[in-house]
Amino acid sequence: LAKGTYDYGVTDQGKHIFFELEEDTFFKDLDKDFREIILEQKVSINVYFGLSKIMRKKLFKKLNDGIPLNDPEKRNCEESDICSKIRELDLQYSDLFQSAGVLTPAGTERWKLSEHIAKLIFAKRNIVVSDSNTIAVKWASSRDIDSDYVAGSTADIGIDYEIKFLETNFIKLLKIFKRENFKFLEKNVWTDYWLVKCYMDKKDIRLIHPVSQEKEIEFAKMFAEKSLEFMADNSKDYTLKYTKGKPVYGNFEQLYTKNRDDVLTQRLERWVSEFINPLVKEEKTLVQVTKRTVITRKVRADVFMKQEGKTTISGKEIHPLKLHEHDVDHREALRNGGADEKYNLFYENPSDNRKKSAKKDDINPLVG
Repeated sequence: LAKGTYDYGVTDQGKHIFFELEEDTFFKDLDKDFREIILEQKVSINVYFGLSKIMRKKLFKKLNDGIPLNDPEKRNCEESDICSKIRELDLQYSDLFQSAGVLTPAGTERWKLSEHIAKLIFAKRNIVVSDSNTIAVKWASSRDIDSDYVAGSTADIGIDYEIKFLETNFIKLLKIFKRENFKFLEKNVWTDYWLVKCYMDKKDIRLIHPVSQEKEIEFAKMFAEKSLEFMADNSKDYTLKYTKGKPVYGNFEQLYTKNRDDVLTQRLERWVSEFINPLVKEEKTLVQVTKRTVITRKVRADVFMKQEGKTTISGKEIHPLKLHEHDVDHREALRNGGADEKYNLFYENPSDNRKKSAKKDDINPLVG
């Protein structure tokens, strides 16, 4: 129980009952009379389910004692799968993200952890690594999250895969950090760690097998040591911001004040060039493996059933005896950050597919 005055009303004899707690106290450590009074009370437990977007907004406001909703609460009223599953992660891992030093208590209250998880997932989906290893990181804006939360969006369709990746490559380490009482010196190093894991996934870079918990801890230790080296570097080689069109330069440690696209890109570029690439070259900790998407009969059948026999661009009917005339392609191209996973595969009419590719090439600065 939190410290404060607890008022339990008036007895039949007109005696006013209240207890004063001078500090936060566990129930087992309370005065016996106080415990008995608490246990005699009738406690109402309300379970809410099947709420619409409008009703969820009203509930959030009610639970906030009438305080207007903040942006994360407004967004978390959506009824899409991605919204629902991120809310579950918020409730399940709020304490874990705090104890591992990813977010402060203020950073997890009122669905802000949901917002952070949405940004991590968005960054993974939209990180771009060209054939020449040019890197571009995109951190979600409010508008980006709104788009991802819409039912049927690419983010909504692929949320199960993204959560599995998050739990395997991020939350698993958070649990180790909590157990061992580990912490990075700067909380935004966790963002760098996530981006590095996303880059490794994009480039098919893995810890050398067999992967054990000891290897994961050692990799995190090496990562922490390198982050300290980066933050101790006083050379002002990084663009912090632009003032009146002119760049303002600073050291690497100063890049941790903001999570913007250009700032995150600079941070990840250094991690790749000075940490990941040397480890891959040594082949003692990391190894780059060859991965190719295998379009099996089952995959082709699953994709056909998922699309209900129609292409996604033009909506043309796919004749089941002419599947060989249609391409199985990525809705979001791999070179533009799309995942090499089944949920991102779709049947397309060849002419539609060529038009889509040409259009994306025109707007992508990393192509060509």
